[in-house]
Amino acid sequence: MSLILLLVEKAVSAGATTAGQVAGQAAPQTKAPNPMGSLLLFVVIFIGMYLLLMIPQQKRSKKEKLMREKIKEGDKILTTGGIIGEVKKVKEKSIIIETGKNGNQMEIVKTAIGQNITELQREQQQKQK
Repeated sequence: MSLILLLVEKAVSAGATTAGQVAGQAAPQTKAPNPMGSLLLFVVIFIGMYLLLMIPQQKRSKKEKLMREKIKEGDKILTTGGIIGEVKKVKEKSIIIETGKNGNQMEIVKTAIGQNITELQREQQQKQK
């Protein structure tokens, strides 16, 4: 036990910082990190983020596009701005809706359609059956 204490005191006075240096051995040589391992990790993280973020967004976009293509005259819709109206005419890139009881008509682009209220009501009725 006293031999160990003597070695520790000697090492501390000599400025040793590792266990190998305390015992009188040379410090082990370390290898440089492999850059391919870092690159592989980066690729795996990128693929994971793509799977977690991009694929669900693409599915959502396809569903919204299909909903907008199914809009027909007489459907009740909700725009992304919060306006509720009934579809009076469907054009290629826009629709004309009637809002309120006094017959105000507005032309909006199809990308501004947030929900097809009529279709949602149909789906709810089918689920209840």
